[in-house]
Amino acid sequence: MGVSSVALLDQWEQVIDFVEDSYHDNIDEYMYDLSVRDGIERRLARGAEPPWVAERLAELDARFRALLLPEPVRDDRPWWQAHIPAYAGADLAASLQVWYGVTVEVR
Repeated sequence: MGVSSVALLDQWEQVIDFVEDSYHDNIDEYMYDLSVRDGIERRLARGAEPPWVAERLAELDARFRALLLPEPVRDDRPWWQAHIPAYAGADLAASLQVWYGVTVEVR
């Protein structure tokens, strides 16, 4: 049966909470956590979700976008992967510098 829409949205909200709190894990975990949003996108593309799913997702996405730098670091990815957080924990911030040459505030 798979994971419910409610569970996926809750997981996405948890990822956003982590980023708001400076995301204190490494870049591999960050990329893995972003895959939750990929799963939501795939589910929406199938077109079988009730309207409230898109409404809640829009609210969550707005929260997440507010945490990201405006310029993408990768144009070949969806927006949630193309943009990086404006601030992060030391480990993620260091990796973002190495991977993308972008310095973000360490919090």
